[in-house]
Amino acid sequence: MAYAALLSVLQTVEGYFPGHQQNITSDLQDKVSYLLRFLEDPSTKNSSSIKNLEGRIRDASFKAQDIIESHVSRKVVLSKSIINRGVGSWFWETLAALRYVFNPANHLCGTSVDHMHPGLDLELESDLWKVIDEFDSILEALSKIKDGKEEASQQVNSSVASSSRFVASNKNELVGLDQDLMNIKDRLTGSSSKLDIISIVGMGGIGKTTLARNLYEDSLIEYYFDIRAWVVVSQDYHVQEMFTSLVGSTRLGGDELHQKSIEKLAECLYKNLKGRRYLIVMDDVWDTKAWDDIRRFFPDDNNGSRIILTTRQSEVAIYANSNSPIHYMSFLGSNASWELLRKTVFGQEGCPPRLEKIGQDIAQSCKGLPLAIVVIGGLLSKDSKQKDWEQIAEDVNSTVARNVGNQLMEILSLSYNSLPHHLKACFLYMGVFPEDDEIFVSQLIKLWIAEGFIKPLIPKSFEELAEDYLKDLIGRSLIQVIKRTHNGEIKTCIIHDTLRELCVNKARDENFLQTINHHIRTFPQGRDDQRRVTIHGYFMDDRANVQDSYVRSLLYFYKYGSSSEVLSFTRRCRLLTVLNVLTVRFNEFPIGIMELVHLRGFLPYPLPTDSVIMENLQTLSEVTNFKCSKEVLKLMPNVKKLGISYYYDSSTKWSSYEFHNFVYLHHLETLKCLFMETEFTGSKPLPINLAFHESLKKLTLSGCRISWEKMTTVVGSLHNLEILKLKNYACEGSVWEPKEGEFTKLKFLLIESAPLEHWRADSTHFPQLRYLSLRHCLRLAGIPSEIGDIETLEVLEVHQCSQSVVASAMLIQEEQQNLENHGLRVSIYSFDDYFGNHKNRSLKQALSTNPCCLYHCCISAGCVLFHFHLQKATTEKREESSIKSGGSRCAPRGRPDFATTDSAHNVRSILEMEMERVTELTMDRRPRKRPRLGWDVLPQAPKAQLGLFSGQEIGNVTSYAPSRALSDHPSSLFVKGLARNGSPPWREDDKDGHYMFEIGENLTSRYKIHSKMGEGTFGQVLECWDRERKEMVAVKIVRGIKKYREAAMIEVDVLQQLGRHDKGGNRCVQIRNWFDYRNHICIVFEKLGPSLYDFLRKNNYRSFPIDLVREIGRQLLECVAFMHDLHLIHTDLKPENILLVSSEYLKVPDYKVSAKSPKDSSYYKRIPKSSAIKVIDFGSTTYDRQDQSYIVSTRHYRAPEVILGLGWSYPCDIWSVGCILVELCSGEALFQTHENLEHLAMMEKVLGPLPQHMLKKADRHAEKYVRRGRLDWPEGATSRDSIKAVLKLPRLQNLIMQHVDHSAGDLIHLLQGLLRYDPAERLSAKEALRHPFFTRDHLRRL
Repeated sequence: MAYAALLSVLQTVEGYFPGHQQNITSDLQDKVSYLLRFLEDPSTKNSSSIKNLEGRIRDASFKAQDIIESHVSRKVVLSKSIINRGVGSWFWETLAALRYVFNPANHLCGTSVDHMHPGLDLELESDLWKVIDEFDSILEALSKIKDGKEEASQQVNSSVASSSRFVASNKNELVGLDQDLMNIKDRLTGSSSKLDIISIVGMGGIGKTTLARNLYEDSLIEYYFDIRAWVVVSQDYHVQEMFTSLVGSTRLGGDELHQKSIEKLAECLYKNLKGRRYLIVMDDVWDTKAWDDIRRFFPDDNNGSRIILTTRQSEVAIYANSNSPIHYMSFLGSNASWELLRKTVFGQEGCPPRLEKIGQDIAQSCKGLPLAIVVIGGLLSKDSKQKDWEQIAEDVNSTVARNVGNQLMEILSLSYNSLPHHLKACFLYMGVFPEDDEIFVSQLIKLWIAEGFIKPLIPKSFEELAEDYLKDLIGRSLIQVIKRTHNGEIKTCIIHDTLRELCVNKARDENFLQTINHHIRTFPQGRDDQRRVTIHGYFMDDRANVQDSYVRSLLYFYKYGSSSEVLSFTRRCRLLTVLNVLTVRFNEFPIGIMELVHLRGFLPYPLPTDSVIMENLQTLSEVTNFKCSKEVLKLMPNVKKLGISYYYDSSTKWSSYEFHNFVYLHHLETLKCLFMETEFTGSKPLPINLAFHESLKKLTLSGCRISWEKMTTVVGSLHNLEILKLKNYACEGSVWEPKEGEFTKLKFLLIESAPLEHWRADSTHFPQLRYLSLRHCLRLAGIPSEIGDIETLEVLEVHQCSQSVVASAMLIQEEQQNLENHGLRVSIYSFDDYFGNHKNRSLKQALSTNPCCLYHCCISAGCVLFHFHLQKATTEKREESSIKSGGSRCAPRGRPDFATTDSAHNVRSILEMEMERVTELTMDRRPRKRPRLGWDVLPQAPKAQLGLFSGQEIGNVTSYAPSRALSDHPSSLFVKGLARNGSPPWREDDKDGHYMFEIGENLTSRYKIHSKMGEGTFGQVLECWDRERKEMVAVKIVRGIKKYREAAMIEVDVLQQLGRHDKGGNRCVQIRNWFDYRNHICIVFEKLGPSLYDFLRKNNYRSFPIDLVREIGRQLLECVAFMHDLHLIHTDLKPENILLVSSEYLKVPDYKVSAKSPKDSSYYKRIPKSSAIKVIDFGSTTYDRQDQSYIVSTRHYRAPEVILGLGWSYPCDIWSVGCILVELCSGEALFQTHENLEHLAMMEKVLGPLPQHMLKKADRHAEKYVRRGRLDWPEGATSRDSIKAVLKLPRLQNLIMQHVDHSAGDLIHLLQGLLRYDPAERLSAKEALRHPFFTRDHLRRL
């Protein structure tokens, strides 16, 4: 722990001697700083000579810190005797001088030796010179090692303890990993021909090597691959050994491999693998450098070769292949753990019944770690006495460590040894927490900071750095994430028991931590070098052992501890800097604790009664019946986090608590205020008057029963509020109607157990909401559908709410999917409330009682997942009934006939299967290619919806209404789905409002359906025969939903206007006709060829020739210029909306691909015979108006001003044109993303930094993407994959040069004009048409 000790003493020196110029202090700082830099050098990590010196460095650092802090403590005691005032008054005099008690970032500011008694300065200086002499001796020893005067010890050989070698020497049976084996085997033998790297990640001993070994030796895998090779890399690998092992595994390297050079071995490996389907296993990889050293010698011949890589570090796996999913290993379940232990101990024989229960408990105690189970199984196999087994079961981890744990701990120690110095103390600190303790990250980070483990690094804060440390440890498989917050941040974590045992043992060996529990109940005698003590059990208060102790940290986790024990300990540990006593209840504020002048972190309960202003108090929690008087609040002016519980007290009026005074806490950021309901409070609103300061960011209210109106006005006006939790009748009333302009920054909203019935809200009320959680809202009629339109909404969560809430949530999900919103996740955790009063009865009983009501409940509420299955079961039953009754009996339209128990049974079975299967609806947030919908897709024969029909088309009218009397049109009129007059039967639309049809039917008497051309958000496009004009046309049938019908009518108006001005019809698609048919707007167009996107897709995303790009670009810009002259903005230009006039194409050889033979399908690529295009889809077209700020354009072609909310106009079309031209040149979309921040980061990577004046003007929805005048990237990235996606993008010039052979310079210059960030500086369409990219080619042709 030399690094942590150096860092702590450096902070102490810098804090107590700020800017001090004395030789002694500056000399000490210089030496400490040099040693810190030396230890940060990765090359020193595994040197045993350095490890021997680390003990001396640690002890010298401890000594320096003890001298300084002991001196300060004595000065404080002397000051106390001189001042001789009251306890509270004296303390604040001292505290005012020190001012570091609760602020870890400035915990040593404001105190200087110059203010101390001069009689002791000489003593301090003398002691420090002695320590400096010791540092000089250490530096001299380091110098000898560096100069080679003293023989440098060998590097620590990690391979001795490698878990891979443990597996190789022990035939471990595969238990509990069958599913893992199948999943990876599928990936190994999958259809993808490209070389794939499959990474298996997990902590040491979790079974990575065992899984890889079983895959490697599987008979199917052995047959499938032509050649296989295995290499164990380990921490201290040698490149030559890796190549020797791989070449040797191929059995094609000849003799005397060890005599060949690295270059020859690498060449041999490449030749052996070239042209063969191979499987390589790289086991136990620790560093990305090992992968870099060998990766280029694995050929990719598109023959299905695979590489398996096992590692403990996620970073290595991501680096090796960021595009392939990582296989994370899981711990074994209880049954699998017992099976593995039983087989390890008894083999194929059975376990004696008397040992079975004890054995299961032992297996359970291993917490699913296979290596721990195997190791302890080896111990148990030597002794089958029940008494010995029971003794082992009492404490499995300690038994393993004492008896057979050396090998296990050595294997796990590899992870610890590989840690950089700044992470070692943070990892060992995990041993302070009790076994199986779920650790709150917020508390862990505060403790790390208070301990001085975090090295300052501008511009990041201590908290941000600590979070980075934690994520690094998680990525190394040393800490597990248990819970996350709504925005994905880590909330709680845990460490595996075996790793925790490693922490405890290492910490004890390095004098880092002493644990007091049921094994060790007293502080070790004669030890004055223990810096930290954590108490997990009864503590024997032996005053002699801890008198004047040098303990710096006391962490009290004993649930039954008393305040007297804590105070007794603290009176004898005057140098305490960290005191965590959250499990101890104090009846009054412990003033004695405040005399610990070095205290940096203290987590107390109530406030002191003495008038001590705790200026640096930041966190106060678990306070009961706190009276918010102005006098009390003045004692804690800078508190940031406050947690209070109120219990009913008949002798105290609610008004006496003065809740309105919360407004005077100007720095309060988090408030948790709970009103505990009792029989005295009843169910009436409490007479409380709440008020808060605008600094509040997180608010939790429970049981206060304030009105929704007051909650909206009081809480909604808090412009910095980001998290709001309303629990257990926090609000009273049946209607909540927020107002626009409130909750402007709210990101998380929880409503739990509320009497709310009607919620009237839309996207303007919660413009930045990301996470909405509704729990136990049994009266709520539904979620407002407009909530789904909130652009930032990522999660909609429903827990045990009413059936209408569940249905509305599912409809929101469906609608957002149709709008191509792939960022929204809807989670439903309970279906119990579907059954209303049948909640405590089985589904069978509920359906048997009233199945028709259950059906009506599900269908009318819009539960689309069950719609088809219910309708199918109902229809089948109807048809069966109709046949039996001769076709005369029919159920009323829209309602099933549950006439028999069999029908109820069918529906019940379907529902039960669906409810077991469906729990969460999600969308993939990073597909390889963005999902697109074009006109030219493979025809799919649509199936008519099952069921009887209640209406029939009569005559050739353009609008129809269903008949209510089915008996007027007997079933004999329907023959094979068609009426006698040639018109199709009336059918219900599908669940999405799409028109239902069959091929060959008529669409009015004029059009006959020939095929389905495509489907999109708007509806469907059918290829139809126009009987009047004797030609094929494309008919766009819009969904029968109000907003789509309205958009269709706007499109009709725009198309008619364009048709009047575009006489030649050379720019935009031509409208032939339109009509309203069965509640569907139908627009008839000329039939064109495929879209540019569909042509690219069928051409395997191969780029267009530059001359073709030029012709398409010219026509596209002419169309845009034409529309802009008419004051129209298309707003949705993309390759899907640009159609080739002709479908004809030529096949030409593509010399850029690797295919060698014309017989290979990839040898040829398609080129359109004609470059003529037309633009389609004018449903989003709008007239130019000022201050247009709503979101337009498909994501990948959206201009920066749209994302930043700066308003948009004609230039947004120009930006889309630029993106389209790049895509035609490269074959891939320029910005493939689904997130705004990532989108902006991609722009900066390709085009350079965004202008500051645009970032500064970002609206309230986009300001979260900007931090300190620049884009909040990569700090604001949602994942490591997101960062990698941005990093892999090339600059615009490089991208074009990769794909364009000639005219690249002109094209790059044109694109730079089309893709200028500032819309005012962007080229117009007419200016672009005059660019040399177009005119130079024209002049050359002349």
